[in-house]
Amino acid sequence: MFEFYIELKGEMIRILADLERDIRVVRREFEREVSLPDSLVRTSAGHNAFKGQGRSNRRFILTPLLLISAKFGRYNFRKLKPVAVALELLDLAVRRHYAGTNIDQRRAQPETLNPKPEDNLALICGDYYYAKALTLVSALGDSRVIRILAEAIANIAEGEALPGWPIGRGEGLRGVGTSEKFYEKLRERASLYVASCRLGALLAECNEEIIVAFSHFGQNAGLICELVKEMYRVPGGEGLKLMEEARSFCEQAKEFLRVLPDNPYRDFLHHVIDNSLFEMQF
Repeated sequence: MFEFYIELKGEMIRILADLERDIRVVRREFEREVSLPDSLVRTSAGHNAFKGQGRSNRRFILTPLLLISAKFGRYNFRKLKPVAVALELLDLAVRRHYAGTNIDQRRAQPETLNPKPEDNLALICGDYYYAKALTLVSALGDSRVIRILAEAIANIAEGEALPGWPIGRGEGLRGVGTSEKFYEKLRERASLYVASCRLGALLAECNEEIIVAFSHFGQNAGLICELVKEMYRVPGGEGLKLMEEARSFCEQAKEFLRVLPDNPYRDFLHHVIDNSLFEMQF
């Protein structure tokens, strides 16, 4: 469920319950799809990197973004469900795939170019989830969905290839928390958040103004979420810098919410941004 650490009342509780029903369905589908084939299970046995990847306590952030953005048009959960599962698989794929490619370390230490067995497994498992996600959405027969997800994957790959500091490795951020290279990487990593918001509005047949507003909102929401993750990995001073940057992205996100039509879900998103720096956990 949401962990806002704030008190929700009235309409907010109803919205939360409405979202959680569909999110539970997505979670069940995800846990079924996340199972590795027998050959990979046997090969990866004993490697900590692959333990518990489909457990029900895994953070789901992309799914609520998709579902909420669809609430501004014709909400069709039958169409949204495979996209939600695919987004969560892609998020897992990114984390598995780039667990095996510390590009910056290998630039600095060429001797690490010989990958460890678990690095190869991470790449294979990541590729497996990429393929499974795209297979799921292909059943919709909507080329726009596949194109948006493929573009998000390509953007993340370009970001990881940039010289600088690998996402998720906070020890590299000492003294460079506001580096432009660091934020360029974060913007690329936010691509799945953008895709989630854009696809929700697109599949709900929203007008172009709403689709664009949600794309920008998703960019800022993604930057907030990624900054919050990094904030806990760095020393106090650098963490405070990242917190201030996250606050500025909160203000930008709220600007794009103002473009949206009056809707209880708009108020809900505003409430989340104001109270929790967009830390949503299910």
